[in-house]
Amino acid sequence: MAPSSQDGLDRILEELVKDAQLLIDRPYRPGRERPSGAGREISELIERMDSVTLILEVPGYRSEELHTSIEGDEIEVRTPRFTLRKSLPWRVDPASMTSDYLNGVLSVRATKEI
Repeated sequence: MAPSSQDGLDRILEELVKDAQLLIDRPYRPGRERPSGAGREISELIERMDSVTLILEVPGYRSEELHTSIEGDEIEVRTPRFTLRKSLPWRVDPASMTSDYLNGVLSVRATKEI
């Protein structure tokens, strides 16, 4: 039996809840990566079996000021003040990229290429 669209939505919701819990469980600690040219912005990379999510704290922007792109094994986030490029140890599918910006936190998610 083929999975229903509800199954897919349930899986996505489950991943979002896990990602949110990671943010709650892992508050900022010295040594967590800061983007070059950035002030207090903090980034974190979360790997799942089939996807990767970049979490970036960038308060004070409007969503239209944030630009994200993926090329090969690199995620790029551009703001008016800095650009963050994060190399990944695997390639991801650029067409699968989604991003959300809520309460100063940008989340960029993409599916790994197999």
